[in-house]
Amino acid sequence: MSNAPIFALTPGQATAHSILDYSTADGIKQYKAAIASLYTNDDDKFDCDAAGIRDFLQLLETRSNSYAWDVAVLNIALDPTNLVDSERVSLLNNHGEITLKQIKDHCAAYVEAQTRAAQDSMQVYECLMKSISKVGREKITVWKDQYHHNGIPCGALLLKIIIRESHSDTKAQAAHIRHQLSSLDTYMASVGSDIEKFNIKVRTLIQELKARGETSNDLLINLFKGYKAAADSKFVEYIEKREDEYEDGEILEPEMLMTKAANKYKTLLLKEKWMAPSPQEEKVLALEAKIKTMSAKKNTKGVANAKKPQDKDAGKKGGSTKKKERPDWMLKEPENKNSSKTVEGKEYWWCPNHKSWTRHKPSECKGKGYIPNKANDSKTTKNSESKRELKLAKAAESLMSEDDE
Repeated sequence: MSNAPIFALTPGQATAHSILDYSTADGIKQYKAAIASLYTNDDDKFDCDAAGIRDFLQLLETRSNSYAWDVAVLNIALDPTNLVDSERVSLLNNHGEITLKQIKDHCAAYVEAQTRAAQDSMQVYECLMKSISKVGREKITVWKDQYHHNGIPCGALLLKIIIRESHSDTKAQAAHIRHQLSSLDTYMASVGSDIEKFNIKVRTLIQELKARGETSNDLLINLFKGYKAAADSKFVEYIEKREDEYEDGEILEPEMLMTKAANKYKTLLLKEKWMAPSPQEEKVLALEAKIKTMSAKKNTKGVANAKKPQDKDAGKKGGSTKKKERPDWMLKEPENKNSSKTVEGKEYWWCPNHKSWTRHKPSECKGKGYIPNKANDSKTTKNSESKRELKLAKAAESLMSEDDE
């Protein structure tokens, strides 16, 4: 008789075909560990909705592997009269292919027997009930009769009900999944071009399709369409190159493309180049900044000029913005226009431009007909150049906008 140890990856697998003795400390310990919630935090428990089904099934599969639930309970025998040799289908991975009746027939073959399969079925049941939230239980417990056999809870039946109530297992659901895969470009926009979130969604859809015994023949085409809808020009350029290589005969599987896309996304993020503006966009941004600066300066000057008082008394208490009326003598044109006269100790000259006696000589007049000196001329030129520059910037921006249309 050999005393060689039995090889197994987990203690549960080592005793997969042996009845557990729950009267022993080891048996009780294994039972408590097996039926513990799949979630460490109660707030994370499954609400039995489509959003969390993928994570829920993955956690359950991990627990199933640890306690060998897949051996007799979660791998459904299509011929319940021959549990040993029957073809089996995984309820975890192919739940859409298995009907509720098939699972009922499968459970009926062992739940009332004194077998390890009956013990495992109860462990699965307890684990599932501890892993769904109050919201989830409200959705599931109304179907109590459907996951019991002769009053005995059946873990596989409960799992089928949870999956069914979390999302539809019908053909219409499979068609909806295909529609989602064909609309990946729309989904890309909804996640803000987050490639990692995009890839998770795609893998979830593929897994759900596989669970219904179906596949997608257009996945690669849909992936290209989805990736090219990303908002980053460098990333889109990279994907277009991969598409050209594929069309030229290079072998490219969907999973390979998803890995390449994810790596490119992470690289651009690492280099802080993700969503960086293109050279064309940088020019537009520079022009916009320049226009805003010029407009701000122009507006500032306009405000400053508007605030200037019209005469030296404006703004003062009791001051008036109206021009003072000139005395009659100032408007009388003299016969000798080249001579000056003194009034109240102040010297005046007749100014032909103003048609009035003024304090400035005719040669110093800056009114009508005034020819600016070099300083004024320079100032006027600068103002003209500024206005011209503003017009050119606006014209350039307009032209670039037309090019983008």
